[in-house]
Amino acid sequence: MTTITPISQFEAARRLQETRVERWLFGARQTVLGVITSMTLINTVIPISPIPNPPAALPTLLLLNSASLLLALLLWRGSSYWPARKYLFAALEVLLPQGALVLLGAAAPPLVLSTFAVGLALAAIILASLRYAVGVVVSTGVLAAFSQVVIMGILPPPYGVVAGSIAVALCILVTVSAAYGATSLVALHQQAVLQAQLARFLAPELVNELLTNPALLAQQTRACVATVLFADIRGFTALSEHLAPHDVVALLNLFLTEMGAAITAQHGMVDKYIGDAIMGVFGATGDSATHAARAVQAAQAMREQLVILNRQLHTRGLPPLDLGIGIHTGALVVGAIGSPLRLDYTVIGDTVNLASRVESLTRQFGVPILLSTETRDALDSVLGLREIGTTEVKNRRQLVTVWALDPPTTDMK
Repeated sequence: MTTITPISQFEAARRLQETRVERWLFGARQTVLGVITSMTLINTVIPISPIPNPPAALPTLLLLNSASLLLALLLWRGSSYWPARKYLFAALEVLLPQGALVLLGAAAPPLVLSTFAVGLALAAIILASLRYAVGVVVSTGVLAAFSQVVIMGILPPPYGVVAGSIAVALCILVTVSAAYGATSLVALHQQAVLQAQLARFLAPELVNELLTNPALLAQQTRACVATVLFADIRGFTALSEHLAPHDVVALLNLFLTEMGAAITAQHGMVDKYIGDAIMGVFGATGDSATHAARAVQAAQAMREQLVILNRQLHTRGLPPLDLGIGIHTGALVVGAIGSPLRLDYTVIGDTVNLASRVESLTRQFGVPILLSTETRDALDSVLGLREIGTTEVKNRRQLVTVWALDPPTTDMK
């Protein structure tokens, strides 16, 4: 039985980009070979150059074209990833041109031969830096330097020794520079993948903060005061009984996308999805001075977006959704929580539990949005709030006073 090892999202993106680079390099390589072969063929049939083609020039170029096309078959042999492919192609980009120069060495002037040899070797090293692997750059540089020793060995002394020493030194210098460039290229690509992952959950400002302060994603936590928002579809279980499974998934995806956008628009963090519920956190990262107000604004935006969403569902012949939102402000712990194998950047604490309990009270009191007293006290203005009452909540001895946020004028039941 074959075991399939899962790979990270960055590794999957790196492999995809690596394949794209190999295809681009193949196109560039084939274009250069095609142009040189065509010029050589024309010069053979109709001599237009003062220097005649060496006898082995055209057969050698035709052989290189055939070899390049055969390599293309390996490149496009299927969707499976071949880790050694980049090493093989990088090596052949050194060996094939240098081998052709060896065949033509007897007919070419030493200056022309040495210039072409060094230029092709350095070009191979630079192209290797695009392959997202420092090991490929180093191996290509070593092979290129060795090829220069072989090439310069066929030149007359002392020209070969001087030219060979300069060529090897240039290969070493370009290899070190290209290796640094490859490292930077991988780091930039990894940062782009991480940014794309974080952008699915966080506002752009929070993504930038996490990228500039990677310690926030380390396995450590910190205490803070923040506001937690829970939003849950009312009666979703009964609703899903009358829908096909794929319709349920489509409906959930549409709902969670719109509600998540309302959270991130107010610089909140989409902490998690829990079935048909969504949890957002405000103030866990970034500016925490206005987290309560931003949570309230996100709740209002959710209700407004629900009106638009229900109109879309109506046109599809689907029943409308109703939404309950609970908001609570308090102390919690935020950070990367879990094991070394799996981490989750999240928040924990009694504040999270109470926010969930406040959301459940929206059914009991029949109001769409409820705030705890702690959230009310954290607001600069309490206009539009009315006290609903003080009640018990599940698994909590202390009574909780909740406040209703009047829905926007465009809200629909």
